[in-house]
Amino acid sequence: MLDAQDSLRNNVILITGAARGQGAAHAELLAHRGAAVVMFDAPDTPIPSAKYSMASTDQLHAMCDKIRSAGGRALAVEGDVRRQEDLDQAVEAAVAEFGHLDGLIANAGIWGEIVSIWEMSEGAWNDTVDINLSGCWRSVKAVVPKMREHGQGSIVLVSSVMGFGEGMAKGSSYSAAKFGVMGLMHAAALELGPENIRVNAVCPGFIDTDMHRWQDSMDYMAGRPGGTEEDLTQAGRYYANLAGRGPLDPLDVARSAAFLLSAEAANLTGVALPVDAGHTILPRVNQNPTPLKTVGPQSQETGR
Repeated sequence: MLDAQDSLRNNVILITGAARGQGAAHAELLAHRGAAVVMFDAPDTPIPSAKYSMASTDQLHAMCDKIRSAGGRALAVEGDVRRQEDLDQAVEAAVAEFGHLDGLIANAGIWGEIVSIWEMSEGAWNDTVDINLSGCWRSVKAVVPKMREHGQGSIVLVSSVMGFGEGMAKGSSYSAAKFGVMGLMHAAALELGPENIRVNAVCPGFIDTDMHRWQDSMDYMAGRPGGTEEDLTQAGRYYANLAGRGPLDPLDVARSAAFLLSAEAANLTGVALPVDAGHTILPRVNQNPTPLKTVGPQSQETGR
């Protein structure tokens, strides 16, 4: 019986968005558990609607070198999930370097403009949907042929607690994309089950990464201009149900993804696993109720 620390030995796993944050946590943990990791990212590629800096080439290669220095196996591949040819080439590089491909974590994602639906530009909508949803679809397309040849595989798509139908005001593109990832996961699990390829999703809650550390995000979490990192911490406390939790460590999500990839989850497919300190079981409340005088033309007496 394999120990959890050795549960992925000899697996080869492609991770998108792997240069830093959540993706880097996936890569480091999987390598520690014996997997060879193929770290795919589009470093130094600006996204017009994302107001925070993207990962750098130095970050991608530094994390790859860190894993190798610790005795792990890692390969850095530069490319963009918006281009199918880049993902296809990453799969070929993985097989050329390590001999086969067993797993995928489709992790690449952004949080773009924080604006109302009627103010969001088509470019901003397209940026988010193309990376967060279509990027997952392209990643699955890229890995499935090799997995079918190998006779097995495990795919983990990174959705969000938003994927359970929890919309986010001023985040329509992000909410729609993450909800779409859940639909993609269910369809892919149905199609690929007969090929012995498992498809599951992790659904992170409030995770402590650079995706939240920019001014519009901090203002959004604070509910006012001039938000700070302390406001992020406080928002994380309100987000959780479990006592003493704030924004969660990316390693929390990485452990859950590693479980879904491993032989310990050999009979799990079509599963959406929230990693959110109990956020999704909290009762829903309207934190910003609209005063009655502004509800519209209906009469309060007659409802007409």
